[in-house]
Amino acid sequence: AYTLRADVPGVAKEDVAISIDGNVVKLEVDFKADPEASKIWNERASGKASRALKFKLPIESEGAEAKQEQGVLTLILPKKLEAQPKGITIQ
Repeated sequence: AYTLRADVPGVAKEDVAISIDGNVVKLEVDFKADPEASKIWNERASGKASRALKFKLPIESEGAEAKQEQGVLTLILPKKLEAQPKGITIQ
């Protein structure tokens, strides 16, 4: 399986979208501004960001898992097993 980690500090899980299409994983994050943040000094970015990552092998989307802990999003992406060649015996 592939393991993907992304830093998403201060982002709620509802503001993260993950999609899988074959061997491409797309991650979209909406960094929302904190209305309570200081107007003088604020180092937290706001806005949207997205990444599309292409892997060598297709991803098995049914078995994919995502978790978010302490500002880190972790994706476990199982590789899809390709059809293996099979010999046929003549009877």
